[in-house]
Amino acid sequence: MNPLETLLERWRLGRDLKLVALVVFLIQMALISPAFFPPLSDIGVWDEAVYINEGRDLVDGTVPSLALNPAVAGLYALTYLPVQASPYWLVHSCAIGRFLLFGLLWLSAFCVACQLTELVTPFIMMALVAISPALTRLLYNGSMALFAAMSGFALWQFLSFQRTRNLKHLWLSSLFLGLAALSRNEGQPLFLVFFGLSLALCVPAHIVKKGLTACLVPFAVLVGGYVLLYGLRTGDFKLGTAERSYLTFEMGHGMAFAEVYGTKQYYVEGQIEARRLFGTPEENHFSILTAIRHNPAAYARRILPMTKHAIIDGIASYGWYFGLLCFAFAARGVVDLIKRRSFALLATLLLWPAYCILYVLLCYQPSHLLMPFLSVFTLAAIGISAFSLNLASKRERYLWSGGLLALAIAAAGRGTLPNGPLTATLIILLGLWLIWLIADQFRGLPNMRAIGCLVLLSVGLICRFGLPQAEARSLGASADERAVLYLSTHFERGTRIAAWGPGKIWNAKMDYVTMGPDLRYFKSSQDVPEWMALKRVEAIYSDNDLRRYEPIVWDSLQKQIGNSLSVAFDGGDGAVQILVRTPRQ
Repeated sequence: MNPLETLLERWRLGRDLKLVALVVFLIQMALISPAFFPPLSDIGVWDEAVYINEGRDLVDGTVPSLALNPAVAGLYALTYLPVQASPYWLVHSCAIGRFLLFGLLWLSAFCVACQLTELVTPFIMMALVAISPALTRLLYNGSMALFAAMSGFALWQFLSFQRTRNLKHLWLSSLFLGLAALSRNEGQPLFLVFFGLSLALCVPAHIVKKGLTACLVPFAVLVGGYVLLYGLRTGDFKLGTAERSYLTFEMGHGMAFAEVYGTKQYYVEGQIEARRLFGTPEENHFSILTAIRHNPAAYARRILPMTKHAIIDGIASYGWYFGLLCFAFAARGVVDLIKRRSFALLATLLLWPAYCILYVLLCYQPSHLLMPFLSVFTLAAIGISAFSLNLASKRERYLWSGGLLALAIAAAGRGTLPNGPLTATLIILLGLWLIWLIADQFRGLPNMRAIGCLVLLSVGLICRFGLPQAEARSLGASADERAVLYLSTHFERGTRIAAWGPGKIWNAKMDYVTMGPDLRYFKSSQDVPEWMALKRVEAIYSDNDLRRYEPIVWDSLQKQIGNSLSVAFDGGDGAVQILVRTPRQ
C-alpha cells in the first residue's frame, strides 16, 4: 500500500470511528433523556441549585470568588440568558446545562480513547461510557461534570504530549487544567500531579525550560488572572478556599459516622459534632491542621470509616454489578501495562486521580468518585483488550476464578452490604466462563478477540444499572412548582424567604434564609415570629426536606400553625406549605 492509500485508509477509519461514536452518543442521549428534563423537585437543592444560581448572579453583576468555581458560574450564565424571563428559569437553565455537560463529557472520553489506538480499540471505551451510569450521575452536579470534562481534555492533550513530545499539547493541557481549576478546587492538586508528570517527561527529552513554561503559563494566566481581576473588582484578593475546605472537613465527620445519625442530614450533624471535638472555625482560624492538632485521636478515628465508605461508594457509584466488573478489568489493565513496560502511561492513569485522596482525608459525596471516570475506563478498556488476547491462557482463567471466588466468599460473609455483591461476583464469574467456553469452541476464528470483547461487554450490559423511566409531566403541576409560582406572584422579588434548601427559593428569585440546627431550640409561641422579625423573613417554605432533615424544627413550626403562623399556600396533603406570620388582632 503506497503512502496515499495509507493516508486514505486512516482517514476512512477515522471517519467511521467518529460516525460510530456519534451514533452511540445519540442513542445514549435518547436512553437517558429523562435526566435532561428534570422537574423542580429533582434538582439538587444545594450544590446543583447553588451553581445554577451563581450563573444568574453573574448575569446580575455578582462575580464569584475562586472557591465558588467561576467557570461553572460562566456556564450557567450562558444557560440563564435565554430563559431568565420564565417563572421556572431554574428548571430550564438546568436542562440546557445538562445537555451541554453531557456533550462535553462524551467528547472528552472520545478524545482520550483516540489516543490509545495502539493499545485498545476506541470502541471498547465508547461501550464502557455508554453502559456505565457515570456520565448520567455526574450531570446532577454541574461543577463535578465540568471539572471531569476539562480534566478529561487535559488528559487527552497530556497523552498526546506523552506520545509525540510536541510542546503544543503541553500548552493545551495546562489550559484545560486552568479551566478545571476554575471549575473545582481539585484542579489545584491535579495541576501539581500534571506538573510532576510533565517534568518527568521533559527531563529525558532535554526540553525542561520550554516544558516548564508550557506547564505554568496557561494555568497561571487563567487562575492567577481570574484572582487578580476578582480582587480588582471586589477589593478582596482572598481565594476563599480555606473557608470552604474547613467546611468540608467539618462535614466529613458526619459522613464518617453517618450511621449514627439515622435519617438526619449527617453533613449538618457532622458540623455540630466537629465543632464540639475540634473547636469552631473561628477558633482554628479556618485551619484544618490547627483543628486536627486540637484532637488528633478524634480525627484518626474517622480515617478508617471514610476509607471503607469510599470503597463501597466507589463501586456503587459506577453501578454495583458494572462497577465490580469495571474495577476488576482496570486491575487487569494495570497488569498489562506493567508487562508492556508502559510505565509512563501507567503512572499517568494512576496518578491523574490522586486528588481523590482528599476525599478520605476531608469529605466527599459519592458522585465525587466518578470524576476520574476516564482513568478508570481507560485502564478497564486496556484490561478488556488484554483479556481478549489471552482467552486461551489457563493461568489467567485460574487467577480470575480464584480472585472472584474469594471476593464472593468475602461478600457472603458480609451479607449486610447493599445490592448483592455476592450475586454480582457470581454473575461476572459465570460471564467470564461463558467467554472462555466460546473461545475454546471457536479457537480457530481470526476474529476471536472481537467476539470475546462483544460477549464481555454484553455481560456488562446485563449488569447495567437500569434506564431512567420517562414520565409525562408539565411544568407547574407539582406542588413544589405551584408553590414557587405562588411566591413569585405574591411577594416582591428579593423578599427574604426561609427554607431548608435554597433551590426553590432562588427559582422564585427571592432571597434565601437558612433554617439550620440553631432553630431546634424554639420553646415559646413567640420564638418563631421573633426569629422571623429578627431575620426579616416574610414567609417560611416548608417541604419534605425540612421535615426529614430538621424534624425538631418542623415540629416547632407545626405547633404554631393556627397561632403565630398561618398557612398561605398548601400544595395538597401538607407536603408543601408556605407559612406566614398571623396578623395580630
